Amino acid sequence: MFQMIARPAVLLLDEPLTGLDAAVADTIIGALARIAQPTAANPQGCAVVCVLHQPRPQTLRHVSKVLLMADGRVAFYGTPNETEQFYYRVNPTAVAQYGAWNAILESFMVSLHRPESADYIVATYREHILYKDKILDARTTKVS
Repeated sequence: MFQMIARPAVLLLDEPLTGLDAAVADTIIGALARIAQPTAANPQGCAVVCVLHQPRPQTLRHVSKVLLMADGRVAFYGTPNETEQFYYRVNPTAVAQYGAWNAILESFMVSLHRPESADYIVATYREHILYKDKILDARTTKVS
C-alpha cells in the first residue's frame, strides 16, 4: 500500500479524512492504526494523533483514545467505550434513539450554537470519575 521513509515517535495529522469517501477513510484510518502498533523494527510503535471532524462511528473502532473538545475546553478524554458510557449519562434518550456516536456528534453540533450546552457537557465531564482519575494520574505521574 504505502511505506513511511522514517519511523517517527509521533505522527500528527490534521483532518486526514476530510473529503474522502467512507471506504477510503476507513482504509486510511486502518493504515494509521497499523502504524501505531509496535513492530520488531519499531518496538515503541508510533503515537498517531489525528484531528477528525465528524468521524463515522465505524472509523472510531480503530481509535484507542478519544479527546473531545467543546468551546475550546476538554469535554471528554478516554477510550471509545468510556466515551460511549459517559455520553449515555449525559443524554440517555439521544443515545438510545440515535446511537452513542451520532448522539455525541449531535451534542457537539448543538454546542457550537449554544454555549450553555458546551458548559453542561464540560461541567458533567469534570464531575465524572474518569476526569478525576485522569487529573490525579497527571498530577502524580513523574516524567523522566
